[in-house]
Amino acid sequence: MVKRYNTIFKSRGEVSCSLCNGMRRHGPPDNKSKDRRHFVPRFTWEELLASSNSCYCCDILLRGCRGCLDQHGPKEAEIDNASLRFRYLARLETIEEQETGKIIVIRFQNGKKFLIEVFAVDEPGGRTPKSWGDFSRPGIEHYLDYADSLCNLGERLPPLPTRVMDVGLEDDVVKVFETAGAEGIYVCLSHCWGDTQILATTRATLAERKRSIPWDSLCQTFKDDIIGARTLGIKYGLGDGVIYRNGFFTIAATYSPNGDGGLFRATPDFRVSGRSREGERYTLHFREMIEHHIESLNECDDESGNPTTVFFPLLTRAWVYQERMLSTRVIHFGRYELFFECHSGIRCECEQIESLGAAGSWRGLFKIELATALLYYDLAHKGEYRPGLQYHGAALWRTVVSAYTALRLTKPSDRLPAIGDMAREMAARNTK
Repeated sequence: MVKRYNTIFKSRGEVSCSLCNGMRRHGPPDNKSKDRRHFVPRFTWEELLASSNSCYCCDILLRGCRGCLDQHGPKEAEIDNASLRFRYLARLETIEEQETGKIIVIRFQNGKKFLIEVFAVDEPGGRTPKSWGDFSRPGIEHYLDYADSLCNLGERLPPLPTRVMDVGLEDDVVKVFETAGAEGIYVCLSHCWGDTQILATTRATLAERKRSIPWDSLCQTFKDDIIGARTLGIKYGLGDGVIYRNGFFTIAATYSPNGDGGLFRATPDFRVSGRSREGERYTLHFREMIEHHIESLNECDDESGNPTTVFFPLLTRAWVYQERMLSTRVIHFGRYELFFECHSGIRCECEQIESLGAAGSWRGLFKIELATALLYYDLAHKGEYRPGLQYHGAALWRTVVSAYTALRLTKPSDRLPAIGDMAREMAARNTK
């Protein structure tokens, strides 16, 4: 079981440490608190070093932090201070009722911060907190099965775009395929181009690429996308524009700032194992905290200091906005984990994206809100909610434009084309 700390840190008759308090907060959760968070007052690194000589919990804390820092590069000598943060579920009434999320906030002399999450496993071989699983067919299919009727593509195969990329499912030969009106399943790719020109098919190269596309000519993100499509048994991939709506799902290279970034990454965890004071075996996992800035932010989070630009650069791009909104289902390849969003909800591998680990309620996500609004918009055209249709349609479009204009665009001339498919989506509803 994940997040069971009491048997590790709590010992009968032991005097509580004034620095870590046995990795527990000092009093019951404040039921009126909005985010259900609590901070242990800041302490210096020297104070933690001194306390680790006498406090069993501080010793575990020190070893885990050192191991995690070594994995990521920050130097111990550059630490200014640190603190512990506890997060409680909104429905929590007592400390003993439910364990908390435990986060170590390390602040450096240059003003930067490094957040470490701590997870516990009760026994050897127990389930570890998932953060970056294998890109396996069962794992992805689990996400796809989660989508409800709002995300149902229907039983009939959609028409394929005019041209798609045959990923070489049978013969490992990647090539351009002209579909001539055929139907089938395909996946789309949403990614940042960056400053380097990514492989593009022109009239001059079309005939050659219909025979084959050399593997070495593909950027890393394209290669990883092809590997993913093959793994899932999908023959066709890549596309742009309005075809995102009919894609089986969209693979989003959300952490990659350019085509060289690729999709796949590892999540390093540092393990501290041993026996508690009560003689019970334990394994603690220390890892850099996974951020969930899934909407573009104009301001930095006051605790992490990192905006969406750092963790999810793809979500700051204007062209990607309509790709994300029009796609029925999107699988994001983030910095440390996969997360999945559709018209109905959102999930991630660490299971904290819905509430950021602090509350039992869903987070607001404009993709879901937009899908719901369009559903009611369609019902209105059928006469079920016709009063106020034009007003709500105009309000919805203003929301779309407001969100879009805050995003980044390399070429000013793309300002209208980059939202053109969403405009056509709304216009089609107005002409019903």
